[in-house]
Amino acid sequence: MKNNNITVTFWFNEIRNVKEVRDKFDEKLSDYFNPFNLTGAPLEVDPIVPRIVSKTKGGHTTLQFSLINLQLNTIFDNEFNFDINKCIEYVKEKAYKVFKILKEDVNIEVLYSAIFLNCDKDSESPLQEIADRYNISLNNKTEEIGLRFSEVVNDKYYFITSLNNSSVVSITKKIEPGQQPQRIVLPLISKKEMCIEKEIISYTFEINDKYEYNTIDKCHTTNESITDMFEIFLNKIISINSDSKEEE
Repeated sequence: MKNNNITVTFWFNEIRNVKEVRDKFDEKLSDYFNPFNLTGAPLEVDPIVPRIVSKTKGGHTTLQFSLINLQLNTIFDNEFNFDINKCIEYVKEKAYKVFKILKEDVNIEVLYSAIFLNCDKDSESPLQEIADRYNISLNNKTEEIGLRFSEVVNDKYYFITSLNNSSVVSITKKIEPGQQPQRIVLPLISKKEMCIEKEIISYTFEINDKYEYNTIDKCHTTNESITDMFEIFLNKIISINSDSKEEE
């Protein structure tokens, strides 16, 4: 499978010391990231709106910090995107570093965390492949399958799998004289104006420790739980990849 991006999210109670956090990021993460910028969003704006943003010097990872969470989103290039071990190691290093800053330098207690992977695999017949694997009956009118599974792991974590058939398309719509390409609104494009380049199965996988947060009083993310989640996540993805290859 091709690994497109991984997002690590840390959730915490609403904070107000945004400039202090920005300054600490600049001090502690300068080896990885460009200078951190304040977005200028007023405090009264929805707390989920990012207040601090930066990218790594190589441009692959974006850090966004809001009043209630921090997200590290890494997009993988051709050197990484077919090697899940390399993807996980690259992300894990930065996630540990950021978690340590939140916990030890700016005194933010992380309530729960999540690791999310978006990936896909080429398929000559994605509908049939999904149907065969999950014993789904198809008819000649079936155009789309979407599945989502959630399981509890070790009475601590949710592991969530989602998949659906999808297509990579190019637009064949004729651009009228004077029309700007960026003004083409994708939802208004007919399938007759698209060309299917290839068909794929799109996957998303997520592990989070919200099960423990939901069931145990005063529970929060620790270094140990982050290590545990990354290990379980990697093993699950490797297992799913192996099952997929055996079926081919």
